[in-house]
Amino acid sequence: ISEGSVAAGIRRIEAVTGINAFNELNSAYTEVNELKSVLKTKDPLKSVQQLQSQIKELQQKIEGFNAKAASGLKDELLSKAIDKGDYKLIVERISLEDSSAIKNLCFDLKKESGLVALLGVLSDGKPGLHLVISQDVVDSKGWKAGEMIRPLAANIKGGGGGQPTYASAGGTDASGLMTALNSIEGTLV
Repeated sequence: ISEGSVAAGIRRIEAVTGINAFNELNSAYTEVNELKSVLKTKDPLKSVQQLQSQIKELQQKIEGFNAKAASGLKDELLSKAIDKGDYKLIVERISLEDSSAIKNLCFDLKKESGLVALLGVLSDGKPGLHLVISQDVVDSKGWKAGEMIRPLAANIKGGGGGQPTYASAGGTDASGLMTALNSIEGTLV
């Protein structure tokens, strides 16, 4: 069953013998037959490899769909931006659940000039906040997303932090998500 080193130059080999070896072999044989039955194949190894390949391919397709959804969402969010004079504000709850797609969306928004965006998400029942401040606004106003998100995260009973241009927070209280979104303007002073 196993082999290992006991001391310098000495190996230990552990094995099953006698009736226990037969039972072990019989158990393995039964499992292989069950796999053949479930997979409806005579070669379960090949079937499992094909399934793994299909899973990987489907995950890549899902990532592609999420990227397309995030791209379309970016345009929609930009169209909803409210002009506040020297910057534009986006405050929106979004239905994107994939964390990498949300992060990519935020980094795309960060490239826009004169923009502050607070996005609220609900993923697996847990609320999250993503605050994006474009570099020109950080430079002119001195706002830092990493500092500004902490009081907002308190509304969702969570914490967060990040960089001056991007910060995220997670919490446990989904009922406070809209309160957090609505309280952004109080921190933009």
